[in-house]
Amino acid sequence: MFKKTLLIGAMLAATAANSATITAPAGVVVKHTVEGLNTAATLGAATTNYEVVLGAEYATNDTITFTYSVAFSTETPVNPPSQIICDTEAASDTITFGLLSTTTTSLTYRALSTTDQGGDGVVTTGLKCLSPIVELNDTALASAGSATMSFSAATSAGTAIDAVAAAGNAKSVATAVSQFATATGTSFDAVVDVNEDRKKFTGAAVVDQLIFTPAVTNAADGETLVRNANAAHTTNAAGATGVEATIRAITATVTGDFSFLDTDAATAGTQLGTNTVTATDSTVTFGANSSSIIATDDNVGVQATTIAVTKNVAATAFPVQAYTGNVVIDYDLVATTKSVTMALTAGSWTLNGATLTAFSVPFSPTAERFLWVSNSGASAGEITASVLHDGTRYPTTGTYALGTSAAKANTRITQLLDDALAADGASITSGRADITVTVNAAASGITLNAGYKVGDDRMHLETTDSLDGDDT
Repeated sequence: MFKKTLLIGAMLAATAANSATITAPAGVVVKHTVEGLNTAATLGAATTNYEVVLGAEYATNDTITFTYSVAFSTETPVNPPSQIICDTEAASDTITFGLLSTTTTSLTYRALSTTDQGGDGVVTTGLKCLSPIVELNDTALASAGSATMSFSAATSAGTAIDAVAAAGNAKSVATAVSQFATATGTSFDAVVDVNEDRKKFTGAAVVDQLIFTPAVTNAADGETLVRNANAAHTTNAAGATGVEATIRAITATVTGDFSFLDTDAATAGTQLGTNTVTATDSTVTFGANSSSIIATDDNVGVQATTIAVTKNVAATAFPVQAYTGNVVIDYDLVATTKSVTMALTAGSWTLNGATLTAFSVPFSPTAERFLWVSNSGASAGEITASVLHDGTRYPTTGTYALGTSAAKANTRITQLLDDALAADGASITSGRADITVTVNAAASGITLNAGYKVGDDRMHLETTDSLDGDDT
């Protein structure tokens, strides 16, 4: 009796903070797929369980509660264990908890009885319990992406005991990941050649490709559940394995201006003529007003898919634009079809035009700025610009449109730029800034001239052109 008393005293001293601990299961936390959880064939999402080591002395009618961040399934009975027996996995004292009450997210157990191994008094500190295995709401878990379980305890009078440290509570009991993924191998990246009147890419090419690969990355809806391997705990149950969703169709959509491919604007739809748009094992259609390319693969393969755009009709010009896109995978296990949408890095077509910068342009109210674009070439080109002032780029995205640089002409852009800044709400009233100007015309014919005037004094400003031509 003396030795047992000493043991009890030592345990109580070591756990003065009354802190239970929760240890991870023997393996990984159960993983479900979002697509499997969203199918009508799935009724619930099973959880894994943890080992809870009690850190306080419990008496009959004290309670322990397991709270989950995702609600229980309403389709499949939760069927939690009616009793939880805590021991030390060997001949030891035990405490038995019986299910007292439930909510939509919690299970509360009440201490029913204790067993004194050895007849020298019951010590519950250090006893181990397994948390319940429950069925969570499938679609709720799919939406949340993960679910956690937290532990709490109270005396029969409702006073909290055995609190788990915040960092050690809220353990993950189930996760949901997408079964599918899409990797972009090659985006549209051709350069439109201004020396070919924008009717070909550089190198006289007329074709560009977008290559992507859909894949099944997580095959099973509910991998085999992992349990703490302890036969002495009656809640130790066998795991269950789910099934993967079946792909029904894969549809890739690339959005942009594809009207340059339409050879007959008077006829509804996109009339390609000798132009071609192909996609591996897919049917190609077009969005309204040639606003997108839609490639649908009903062959349900997960192979690499190449969308190739070829402009064989010489009369039209390639647009200079960025493309957006997505891949939609339709799937189902039963009659109801669902889908998952993934972003597609579609790329862009750029122009081998002229990009020039005027440096240290003053923005003082007393300085009158002069910015001129000179185009000695035979083709006009759109002018865009951005301003870098005190580390901030204006506009924050994209560029300001400043009209057109006519062929064989000089175009003053000072006021156009000031108007664009004002419309953007960008107020620059002091200091100096670097102004970068891009002209969509042959670089060999474009120059940028910059200067300013304060009173009667006129000053020339350095530009990319002047610095490149400086041999000093």
